[in-house]
Parts: sequence; structure tokens; C-alpha cells
Amino acid sequence: MDGCYGLPSGHVEESETLKSALVREVKEEIGLDIDETTLTFYHVMHRNKKAVGDRDHVDFYFKVEYWTGEPINTEPTKCDSIQWFDLDDLPDNIVPNVKVAIQYYRSKLIFSEFE
Repeated sequence: MDGCYGLPSGHVEESETLKSALVREVKEEIGLDIDETTLTFYHVMHRNKKAVGDRDHVDFYFKVEYWTGEPINTEPTKCDSIQWFDLDDLPDNIVPNVKVAIQYYRSKLIFSEFE
């Protein structure tokens, strides 16, 4: 979604765990090193074909509190910039399902369906 902010994301590869996929994707997309033992699961979202357009998706969200390195845009052909935002002052142009997942994180709801 050009012009919108999202989160580092991707797909789980064959024989890969959710946490190891997160560690790999974050390293590939923003250059940070994360110890998967420090990750905390907080939400899962089912997005059906009507919302996504091609097929159903199931998104897992984890809280990352500890990392090493400084975030950099390692995929400038896919992403214009990366920025940090205070949860109390988020911009309007956030990917809609990510915005909803952040709201659910704040209200401690662990499962949602997005249409």
C-alpha cells in the first residue's frame, strides 16, 4: 500500500517457525537483530479473501522489545522510509489491518477477523 505505514512482515518459509520467520524478515527488511526468545505473542488476525483480494491470510503479531542495531531501510525499492511513532500519536496513513491490530494490542484482544 504505497503511501502507508506498516510493519515488517513476510511469509513463513518451509520448516521455519513463526518466531524464526519474524527474526529473518526483520533482519531482511530493517536490518535489526532479534533474539526470538525475547518475543511476546500478542495477536492473531484472520484476513479473508474479500479483504485481501487473492486468498485468505493469517497474520501473527509479536511484541519486540529488545534488538540490536539501528533500523535502516534495507528495501528502498519496496519502502520509501521507516519511522517510529508513539502509539498515542499514530499517523492516519497506516495500513488498515495493522492499525486495527495495534488497537487490539492496546485493548489486549488476542484474536480478530478483518474484512
